[in-house]
Amino acid sequence: STVATKFEDINLSNGLSPAISIQTHQRANCRPTCIDNILTNDIDKITFSGTISDSIGEHMPVFELSKTYFSKPPKEKHVKYYDYCNENLEKFKLKLQTELAEHEVSNDFSNFTNVFSNSLDSVCKL
Repeated sequence: STVATKFEDINLSNGLSPAISIQTHQRANCRPTCIDNILTNDIDKITFSGTISDSIGEHMPVFELSKTYFSKPPKEKHVKYYDYCNENLEKFKLKLQTELAEHEVSNDFSNFTNVFSNSLDSVCKL
C-alpha cells in the first residue's frame, strides 16, 4: 500500500531500519501481518530477531538480540592525603593528648574538632 511504502521510506531515509519483518499479528480469517514496528538505527548490531509462537491474543511476542559492547569505566585515581601508618598514629595520639591537656573545656564542640584536625594534619597529612 502507498501508506506503508511512505512509512517505510520515511524511516529508512532517517536511518531507521526494521529489526523484524515477519508476521507479528494473526487473526482468524485474516492474512497474517507484521504490524509491530521495532526500529533500530544500527542494524549491524542485531544478531537475531523474531517472534515467539506462543501468542498473546492476536499478537506474537517480538524479541531482538543485539551485540552490545560495554566499555569499562575509567579507573578512579585515588589520591592519598594522609599517612596512617602505626608510627604516625602513635605520634598523633601523643600530640592529641598534649594539645587536649592544654585545651580549655567548653561547650563549643568546634574547639575540640579544631584541636583534633590540627593535630591530625600536623602528624599524618602528606
